[in-house]
Amino acid sequence: MRRLAPVIVHIYARRALGGRTPGFAEIVKLLLLGLGLTVNNAVAVATGLVQRGGEFVRTPKSGSQGHSRPRGRYRGLQSKLWILELLVGTFCFAQWCVFVDFDGPGSIFLLLYATGLLLMGWQSRPRSIRGKPKRIPATAPLQPGGLATG
Repeated sequence: MRRLAPVIVHIYARRALGGRTPGFAEIVKLLLLGLGLTVNNAVAVATGLVQRGGEFVRTPKSGSQGHSRPRGRYRGLQSKLWILELLVGTFCFAQWCVFVDFDGPGSIFLLLYATGLLLMGWQSRPRSIRGKPKRIPATAPLQPGGLATG
């Protein structure tokens, strides 16, 4: 039952807020995102326990300071946590490969951890490592029927 607690809380919260009951795919995405954030959250907690003082300052929302800021692409902090996420994700995947024969249904959580951590680490890589986004070449204009001319 403890394994289902986050799922039950999410379903209850959605229903209480007047939303629809989430489907299986949404629950899996929720679990992967939450599991993928474990390394980042653990480092934040450890940092908070070690550092003295400090104050939480909320990032101002656009327009709350009386002027609007230009909208740009989100850029995360430049850290090397993505390497740790990939390493821990690889370790979880290796553990899943070992334990899948011994504890089939129970080992699914190792696979979820591995998937979440590997996806989060892969998406957190610095832009310099990922390379520049590929540009889509300009094509001929589309006609109302969806066929290109030219």
